Amino acid sequence: MWSCFRLPKDREKEEEEFRFFRRKAKEKHFLENGGLLLEEMIKSFDGRPNPIRSFSQKELQRATNNYHQDGVLHQQHWSYNCTREPMKIVPFGSRSFQQMLLGDILWNST
Repeated sequence: MWSCFRLPKDREKEEEEFRFFRRKAKEKHFLENGGLLLEEMIKSFDGRPNPIRSFSQKELQRATNNYHQDGVLHQQHWSYNCTREPMKIVPFGSRSFQQMLLGDILWNST
């Protein structure tokens, strides 16, 4: 009798795969929307605001003297000694080190 309420074995596997991909898609959208960063910032700053600044390409070129090599502080992490203050320049589009960036943003913001 209970067998009529269960999904067939092959259908169970499809359901499980569907749930897995749906969860992965949710996590991806959460990361893209900055949810993890916001969540970590709220935890680490006890609700105090700490804005992350973004700059246009022209502003960055002006501040880094058109990305001149003399201003490079640390080449692996793209840190520059700019005209205003030292800053880290992080190119968007690379997803391989998102967790590292989240931690790095939080660490540099304190």
